Order: sequence, then C-alpha cells, then structure tokens
Amino acid sequence: MKKRLLTTVQTLPLVFSFFLLAAHFLRYGILPLVIILLLFPILLIFRKPAAVRIIQITLVLGTAEWIRTTVSTIIFREHIQQPWGRYLIIMASVTLFTFISAFVFFSKNLKTRYKLNNRELG
Repeated sequence: MKKRLLTTVQTLPLVFSFFLLAAHFLRYGILPLVIILLLFPILLIFRKPAAVRIIQITLVLGTAEWIRTTVSTIIFREHIQQPWGRYLIIMASVTLFTFISAFVFFSKNLKTRYKLNNRELG
C-alpha cells in the first residue's frame, strides 16, 4: 500500500504536466490533441520501458511547445508595448516543471516498477 501511494505521488507531476498541456491546446481549440494528452497518463498502467520512453518524449516535446509559445507571446507583447516580465517568469516555471516531470522515472521506486535500467533512461 505504501509503495502504491509513493508511486502515485511520484507520478503526479507528469500527470499535472499533461493536464497543463491539454489546457494549453484546449485554448486553441485542438480537441483531438487535448483528448490524447488527457489520456496519456493511462500509459502509466503499462509497466514497460517503452511506455516510459513515450511519456518522456512527449513531455520533452511539450517543453518545446512551452518555449515556442513563450517566445512568440513575448515577441507579440513587445510589439504592442506590453510588459512581459511576469509572463516570462510564469512560463519559465511551467516549462521547467514540464521538463523535470520527464525525469520522475529516475527514482528507485519507479525504476523498479517500470523495469528500467540506466541504459534505458538515457
């Protein structure tokens, strides 16, 4: 029971990251991608290294999307002469959180659960 709770707590950051990404794409009305991102945490059910790799790659791609969005919004805000400092701090935090979420599988508990070794984690 303790191990299950630990696993849940350790995987919460990546679940939250997928929800943030889904909300981002919902804002743009890309519903198929929203649904896919909301379903991604289901991959955690499969205790396979391939599932972990898919999750990690998707989170890294999500990080790239946050960077792209941040840069384009800052350029736009600068063009219309609006402040963007607080926006940058918020988006940098979201970007970093999403990126770090991809590394939750480096914990001993999750390495064991998903049958990972250091070579598979990159």
